[in-house]
Amino acid sequence: MTDHIVQEKTLSPAFVIMPLGFAVCVSLFGDLALFAVLPTRTEVIGISVASLGVIFGIHRLIRIPGNPIGGLFINKGRRKTYFLAGMLLAFISTLGYGMVTGLLPFILLRITWGCAWILIYISSMTMLIDVTTTGNRGKWNGIYNIWYLFGIAGGSLAGGYLADVIGYQQAMYVCAGMTLVGVLVSLFIPESNPKQNFRLLGDERQKTHPIKTLQQLWTSTVNTIKNTPGMLIIVLLYMITQFVGEGVALSTISLLLKEKFGEFVSFSWTTLGIASVSGMLISARYILSGVSSPLVGNISDQLNNRKLLLSIGMFLGIASFLVIGYSSSLQWITLGILLNAISGSALLVLLGALLGDISSEGAEGQMVGIYATFGDMGSALGPLFAYLILPIVNLPTVYMLCGVLFLIGLALTQRIEFA
Repeated sequence: MTDHIVQEKTLSPAFVIMPLGFAVCVSLFGDLALFAVLPTRTEVIGISVASLGVIFGIHRLIRIPGNPIGGLFINKGRRKTYFLAGMLLAFISTLGYGMVTGLLPFILLRITWGCAWILIYISSMTMLIDVTTTGNRGKWNGIYNIWYLFGIAGGSLAGGYLADVIGYQQAMYVCAGMTLVGVLVSLFIPESNPKQNFRLLGDERQKTHPIKTLQQLWTSTVNTIKNTPGMLIIVLLYMITQFVGEGVALSTISLLLKEKFGEFVSFSWTTLGIASVSGMLISARYILSGVSSPLVGNISDQLNNRKLLLSIGMFLGIASFLVIGYSSSLQWITLGILLNAISGSALLVLLGALLGDISSEGAEGQMVGIYATFGDMGSALGPLFAYLILPIVNLPTVYMLCGVLFLIGLALTQRIEFA
């Protein structure tokens, strides 16, 4: 493992990661509100159910080519500047969700959000690597993931509940307001780049032709994956995790509940709309993931065996998808979602920590960009895959296929030799 310039880490991790995490948290509200609400509110913005795959996937497709480029620029520049720009774009896109109708305007807003998340995610993860070491990186990845996962939970819960109570448009305005608070908090985050190295590629200072720059970027990306032990397995595992979790499951859970229980779910104390129930379950998943993240990170730091915990996380993921897909009661589906929460917590924390462990000095942003690209390939293809094959197979079969992919991930985990 390559520790990252331990001697030069003068910033307190808490001083950077706590406000950074809060801003990341609220930036996610608009995006996650859509996942909880749109499958049951397509008529409000004038789109068809068939177009949901595009709506839920287009922002990730944009991030696939954009992540390495974003990582390259963030690698050479001020992390805070790029993070703040991403937060502003997140506010604009979330506000727009409540103001426009029609497929094309919505696609443009989702592309805007995709650009926002490139800047937010890569800069925040790079800042985390800047201020942590191998000995505490698991812990601080866990704390960062509390904020990240609470953002997913908060967006799902706020979106589902507010859409049922005050309407879709008003729910989006509330989410936009929360993101604006995150923009203001971002102003107070300190810069973490220890060397303020503003070179674009290597030691080159002269301007180059765009095509040549892209060729250099491609070559640099391939060489980084080839020459960094463990990098390929880490990014493949992240791609699988995002495909089945953030791609397939997140975009179909409300549809699964609607198929099993109809438009409403009756409890002994009340009756709730399916958007509220799906928002609550998605929120419960991510709240539990967030709560368990620091524990997973601390254990991985102390055991110095992230591979073992990764294997456990993959196994729990397999079990969770089988329970969710083939259960007929809300109680069992909830149990499956909670198992999935623990699995997701372990995988996010451990893969992020492993990425920091193997990062080379001066290449942190680029490596995060590569990592994010593979994750976005998975999360972009997930909804497209699910909604493409749903006319052929049922949702339980889709979830079974997710379990099979995690089984492949479990096999890949056994090939990790550096953890």
